[in-house]
Amino acid sequence: MDRTRFRRPAGHVFSIVLALSGFAGNAAAASYDDAYFVRQEIGPASGQALITQQALMPVTLRSDGNGSRLRARTVWFKLDAGYGQRGDSYKLDADYADDAAMAAFLGSGIETRLDRSGRVVSVGAADPQALEALARHRPQVREALARIGDAVGVRPFALPEKLSVGQRLRETQKVPGLGELAWTMRVAALDAQQVELEMQASSSEGAALTGYQVLRRDSGMPVEARLTLSLPDGLVPGQSEPMQLRMLAISQRHAVAMTATQWDAADWKAYREHFEVLLASPEFRGEAVPADELRDLDSHLKQMAIAGLPEAEWKRIRGGLIFRIDETSHPRPRIDLSGQYDVIAAGQWPRRFLMRLKNARLLDANGEPLPDIEAIPNRLFELTAGQENLDLDERDEQFPFRLPPALQAEALDGLATIALDLELGGHQLQEQKVIARGQQAGPSSPTLEWSERWVELKHAASAGSEQDIWVIAPLDAQGTPIRHVAIPYGEHLLQPAPENPPPLSSRYSNPRYRVITAEPIAAIELRRYTLQWQPDTWIFANGSDLFAGGALIGVRHASEPVGAPAAAVTGQALLEAFDTLVDDQAGYKVLVPLRGNLQDAAARFCQARPLSSTGSPVYGVERRSRNDLFRSGDPGWVGWALDRSAFGDEPVAVRAICPQRIGPVVQRLEQAGCFQDLGNGYVGIAAACRADVAKARKQETLLARDAGGRRLAEFPDGSEGVGEDRLRFWGPVDTIEYLRVDEPAVSRDLPLPARGRR
Repeated sequence: MDRTRFRRPAGHVFSIVLALSGFAGNAAAASYDDAYFVRQEIGPASGQALITQQALMPVTLRSDGNGSRLRARTVWFKLDAGYGQRGDSYKLDADYADDAAMAAFLGSGIETRLDRSGRVVSVGAADPQALEALARHRPQVREALARIGDAVGVRPFALPEKLSVGQRLRETQKVPGLGELAWTMRVAALDAQQVELEMQASSSEGAALTGYQVLRRDSGMPVEARLTLSLPDGLVPGQSEPMQLRMLAISQRHAVAMTATQWDAADWKAYREHFEVLLASPEFRGEAVPADELRDLDSHLKQMAIAGLPEAEWKRIRGGLIFRIDETSHPRPRIDLSGQYDVIAAGQWPRRFLMRLKNARLLDANGEPLPDIEAIPNRLFELTAGQENLDLDERDEQFPFRLPPALQAEALDGLATIALDLELGGHQLQEQKVIARGQQAGPSSPTLEWSERWVELKHAASAGSEQDIWVIAPLDAQGTPIRHVAIPYGEHLLQPAPENPPPLSSRYSNPRYRVITAEPIAAIELRRYTLQWQPDTWIFANGSDLFAGGALIGVRHASEPVGAPAAAVTGQALLEAFDTLVDDQAGYKVLVPLRGNLQDAAARFCQARPLSSTGSPVYGVERRSRNDLFRSGDPGWVGWALDRSAFGDEPVAVRAICPQRIGPVVQRLEQAGCFQDLGNGYVGIAAACRADVAKARKQETLLARDAGGRRLAEFPDGSEGVGEDRLRFWGPVDTIEYLRVDEPAVSRDLPLPARGRR
């Protein structure tokens, strides 16, 4: 039985499956194993991609005296071909003959044979029988495979043994459909392990290729590559405008980090433009520093991920890791992973930490690997480290491992735990010294550039390891640390901007660190932190029955609510938080600002209703809390905004409406009252209290705390045993709190002063 859907997307999959073999370089290493994340986009030169393809591809390179063999497999792919046409490897179903053949072909892979000079001799299926089986369902695969050896980029880049920065390598190649392609590769950076090449090529038919590759010198294999192929009108069938093919490939084995997957040309352009504005600003020169941007040193260290998490937090993270098997998923049960990294309060970002994923293991109850399953680690998982919660399933790009396509459902029988072997990074303080204004720290330290209200360090090649981070703590005349603005940036930002983001290796080289203060700097404390990695193993326990009433696994917390007063507050006190109405600077909005200690409570529990003498409706009502301000980065007002044009020239007034009283209700579970500890995170609700509790939950004011006073996360409605008579929380409950909001409401009318402006 064949399955006909996804046939067109499957044709595009081959371009990404086969593309990587073109990155093979000088095959000097006798044996090389790696896995590559590859993203490929096809679309108009002036617009968004029409087709986006992604894949994770294990690669093996084997060399002997006669040459080399490069084998590239695909364990995961995801495709969006537009017009609702999507496909991914998870949807391949072994019960359908064509899907099973596709999975077998992807799993066996493509083999490229190279001679001793690195030239391509042949490209073909690693398993000819798998190719023949697939061709019976999709005959076009033979033609695609036959043409791949002549495709753009599918060629080795043989590196000479002697290289120098600025050296240019040139070559020509005839490519069907593109004519003669003339290559120029300039050595942009070089060390003993790798070389960075700036790539340019043009063809007689008008096609052009730009980008870069960072190659290993021992094997010629890429660490990172970003290439853009621009095609003129008529070269892409069915398209009448210039098109671009953009490709990114990153080594899982050698890449410093996987952050390159989060950048594209538009992001890079916006980042450059933002930095150019900053560079020209009075703040950068130290002429003016907004007081609300000044921070202490600890704040900057946390932002840079230098301040590591305490061991108690690591223990909490490890203890709450679970996986679940979604039996309703098709074509096979799907693995979901869950955990909690951090708890975010209003006005804060999650704490960052550094991670490197090494291996993934699926284990049975005896701690032995499940038979006949190869789990390929996916380092994009490392990008979750700056988030609040870990919540992934196999369909997600950042899922930490990939299983073979079209895996049979019974292969996961007996799965008891999932182990991720990784390294956790932290910066350790290695050196600190005080430097008087205008002085230098010495030949083994970065160069310092001084001004009255700013200091900048420039990292030198001799100034410690490339993984060291140097920071500055500015001091006043008494030796007291000064609040400041810290601006770390790379020297590459001062150079002419390339169209695409540069390699990570370039972005990390020659770092600079500038601190700006609002008062004179008498001296600095120069600190050097060294990055150190510690091995760790994260065990995901089976939580499949957790939401069905099973035993709690770990403890999860929740952020503190914004605008919840600690003591009773009257409605009149809330009304006093409303300030004078103003027009915004453009005259399009009427702002209803809130001030004082109760502004958060007023934003949460009060309303602002527009009034008009003509009875005209008012549109565009917008409420903003302090948390909204933080998320948007706009340092403006807290309160409401009304569309000014709806009033015309009529007087404008707003009625502020607040509850008559807000008061907290607190009960420890060891005391008799509304709540009773039922164990396993469950809390019973007395019948007389259920109406108040239901109202508090609707208003999102009810919370539970553990014995340490931290708020516990609540299980969602629909979980087993959760209803009007009982709740469940993610940990042992000590205290329940909620707010009683009393009606009727109180109000206050606020007129807009005559054309008052902010």
